[in-house]
Parts: sequence; structure tokens; C-alpha cells
Amino acid sequence: MPKISIIIPAYNVEDYIVECVESVVNQTLQDIEIIVVDDGSTDSTGRLLDEMAEKDSRLIVIHKENGGVTSARNTGIERAKGEFIGFVDGDDYIAENMYEEVYNLAKETGVDVVSTQKFYMVGKNSIEVRQCILEEGIYSKSDKSIEYVYNNIWNYKKKTGIAGTLWCYTCKKDKFWEIQKKVPLDMKNSEDVMAVYALMSQIDSICITGVPFYYYRLREDSAIHSIQDYYMSYWNKVYVFVKEYFENHYMSDVLMKQLKYRVTYGIHSMRFIEADIKRFFMFPYEMIVPETNVIIYGAGDVGKSYYKQIEQNNYCNIVAWVDKNYKKFEKSRYDVRTPGEIKNQNYDFILIAVANMESAENIAGELVDIYEVDREKLILHKPRILIDFFDL
Repeated sequence: MPKISIIIPAYNVEDYIVECVESVVNQTLQDIEIIVVDDGSTDSTGRLLDEMAEKDSRLIVIHKENGGVTSARNTGIERAKGEFIGFVDGDDYIAENMYEEVYNLAKETGVDVVSTQKFYMVGKNSIEVRQCILEEGIYSKSDKSIEYVYNNIWNYKKKTGIAGTLWCYTCKKDKFWEIQKKVPLDMKNSEDVMAVYALMSQIDSICITGVPFYYYRLREDSAIHSIQDYYMSYWNKVYVFVKEYFENHYMSDVLMKQLKYRVTYGIHSMRFIEADIKRFFMFPYEMIVPETNVIIYGAGDVGKSYYKQIEQNNYCNIVAWVDKNYKKFEKSRYDVRTPGEIKNQNYDFILIAVANMESAENIAGELVDIYEVDREKLILHKPRILIDFFDL
């Protein structure tokens, strides 16, 4: 059995993959398994990998159809035979002693996870050391020292927290796989945060090293920089996924508060909220069946917030957006129509998007009495301002 299986997902990284794989092949720890998953690359990545695999029997190359980084990682994990699992992205590289140091720490301390919370940020003309929040040390449930980790998942005052990238963690395979296989395959951003946060709530112990081994290459054309349109929906999925782990934890109050802060920060950091929306409200995903036809009634901050989210993530089909004051939107980018449009639409639900519940009830009554809407198709709920939704 290899001591560590190192999994490298790779997609169209022909300019970087040789340096990446060579940095892993040349590790001072030789008893390793290297699994590179070519996720349907359309450039020369696959050919370069096959050429390198001919020179080293420890290097396993798997070619598959493009399915995203989570799918690629899962393919690698399913093939892995090592006691521990480590990750390197196909456009990054690592120090030659990384996995020897990490493995020795794992065996000496007996922990579930070894993590480096320092790494190198590689830019075009510079290399900088970045430090995440956790200090060097061994943290365990047995003496409750692991509560230091729980309390620093996300520090809202410092606007930082534990490293949210899988390549910062080397984990016992079985413990990690139970979480990773549940991560949605359609995640194109923040999938690492999902897995890392859930993992932190399930482990019994972790060793943090203060030595930077990993060289993270900052690329403007990488996936993380190209999916802003769907950013809100990804953070919603992060919240729902991690919540399942945090809510049942003995420190659930602490963990849930940090999760809510982290998601809020993630959304705001991408400037998702438009200037004409004074207060941003979360779309009631739990009340709307995906891919159904929905009419939004109301074009104030609530309606704009809902429309903006669905415009970006296509969670459901907005067949009409109506408001009594539709005329004031005639010169705006919003296609807001008269409530009379309801009679012309085939819809499953009408979502009443107003902040005041008394007004919502009045609107519901008008829709039933004037437009003969089936009351069961009306969705009324108290809109949740982003900050209120997270109950901070």
C-alpha cells in the first residue's frame, strides 16, 4: 500500500502540467501513488501526461470525459490505494519535501489530517507567502483543543479563516471520502470550501504545520475567475451542504454563525449585489421546485433580488415579472409588466415578492379575486434580508 495517494485533476493545463507532475514525481518520499485525471482536455495535456507515465510506474493517468474538478477528484479517489490522500492542482507545483514532511507528521502525531496553512502565491513576477488563520500545533477532540479550529473556521472580524482549498490538507482516505463523494458534481466554484468545512466538523484531530510547501499559481483565466455569473447559486449550495454537518455538531451555534458570515462575505466579495438594490434578499429556494415556471409579483428590492438570482443561476423559469407600478420600469433594463399579464402565462407558482406581509396578503387577495388565481399556487413568505437570513 502506498503511503500517500496524490491526486491531480487536470484540464487544459498544457503550459503547466509538466512542471506540476515533475514536482510530485521528484518527491523525497518515494512510496507514493500519483494519479492524474485528465478531465477531457482539448489541448496537449493528455499527450504530455501519457509521455510522463511511460517513465514512472507510480504515475497513473486516467482519461475521462469532462465532468468538472469534483468529478475528476472523485475518479482519482476511487482508484487510490494510499492510506492518506493529498491533492495538487494541475497548474500548481510543490516543494520536493512536502509529502515526506506531511507523512512523517501524520504518523508521529496519529492525526486524521495534516494541513499547511501557509502557501506560496505565484504571480507573473513575484512569489509571496500567504498565511491563513490557524497557528502551528496539534489540535484534538480528546483535550478539546480542536475547539480552536472550530472557532476559527471563519473569523468575521479579520475576514479570514482556515484555508478553504483541498490542496492544503492531507487526509486519511476513508474519513475524507465519506464527505467528498457527497459534494455536488455541478459545483464550479467553492466545492473545496464545502468539503473542507464539512471535514473539519467530522475529524478527531488535526496537525497544522507552519511550513509553506505549496506553490499556488494565480491565473486570470482559471475557473475561479470565470464563473461569477453563477456565484450566488454556488454559495447557496455551500450553505445548504455544510449546514447538514454543522447543525448536528456539539458546537453548532459557533459553527453555524461562522458559516453564515463566510457565505455572506463570499457573496459580497464578488460584488454580486447591484447598486440599485438597496437591500438584498435571499430567494426562497426551499419553497420553489427547481425548473418550474414562476411569476414574480413585485419589483422593489425584494423582487429585484429574486430576479437577479434566478437570472444568474436559472434555478427556475421566470415566465413573467409583474408589478402595479410597471410603468416606472419602462425605461429600465427590467422587463416588468402589468399584473394583467398573469392571465396570459402558463405558470406553476406566483411568488409574491414584497417586504411587508400585510401588503403581501392584500396582493394575494387581489390575485384570487380579480385574476382568479388558484390560492395554492401563491407563495407568501417573510423575505429574508441577507444579514437577517444569516441571523447575525
